[in-house]
Amino acid sequence: MRAAARSRARLSVVGLLEACGGVLAVATIAGFAGRFSWALDLFAHFRPHYGVLLLVGGAAGWWFKRPITASLCVVGAALNLAVIGPVTLVASVPPLSLNSGAPHVQLLSSNVKTDNSNVGALLNEVRLGQPDVVILMEVDAVWIHGIEPLRATYPYQVLEPRSDNFGLALLSRWPLQDSCVHRFDDEVPSLSARVEVEGRWVTVMATHPVPPMSREGAAQRNVQLEGLADWCAAQPGRLIVAGDFNLTPWSPWFTELTGRGGLTDVASTVGWLNSWPTFLPAPAGIAIDHCLVRGAVRAVSRERGEPIGSDHFPIRIRLRLD
Repeated sequence: MRAAARSRARLSVVGLLEACGGVLAVATIAGFAGRFSWALDLFAHFRPHYGVLLLVGGAAGWWFKRPITASLCVVGAALNLAVIGPVTLVASVPPLSLNSGAPHVQLLSSNVKTDNSNVGALLNEVRLGQPDVVILMEVDAVWIHGIEPLRATYPYQVLEPRSDNFGLALLSRWPLQDSCVHRFDDEVPSLSARVEVEGRWVTVMATHPVPPMSREGAAQRNVQLEGLADWCAAQPGRLIVAGDFNLTPWSPWFTELTGRGGLTDVASTVGWLNSWPTFLPAPAGIAIDHCLVRGAVRAVSRERGEPIGSDHFPIRIRLRLD
């Protein structure tokens, strides 16, 4: 009786293992078809999760003497790790030095969440990190009033508050020139301005494409990304683009953005960070808050800031202007 019960339990575990492995394998393949369907593109954002779970599945398949299951899991894990590997392995790259004589910029990028009332937490984060440039997303009129104490330190500002989660603010210690509000999809704003840092000019762009939670939303986001990429490609000199992009580096649309715009993800130097959502442990989140650069701009470091009551972590980035 006990032997039969153990056998049934073992078969149940093996069946569950094979079912989970099959679901993860399908999700892995679906993520490669994101260019053809907004729904399939969503599967691309969880490649690190697939890779880890499929490795566990491969080990379990080997333990339960299911070589076919184990092999399929390992192949699926390899596919996902091959996609995320170039970014994941940058930890082995020696960090750049701040003491090269080149000026540097410290940037804070934070989606504050429109209905988040904890303005004090953001003010503390700014005071703690002392960034040179601050980019805020989802700011409305209430948030603009709340961050007024920052004006003493950041007197140069481009503000575009909105009540629909797509308001933006660009704050700087240094004077801003040629500031502009862009609407690449004729609706949602992005902000740009030029900054002079110790005699070296750099253009800063703040952006927040709409989330791809429907066919229409994904199409609008992609129009924004295409317009942003074309604008970036036309800009001379140094360029920094930061914000909540509502997609991960594993999406084909992210690859399209960086390739078309001639942009480099700072994650290729300092590694990616899971920035959303804050209510999950960091390894379970996904990386949708990014900083992209072009020209003589090099990433020195990037880290998560302290939670501010938003569903996004603030991101601190230090950049060197070579």
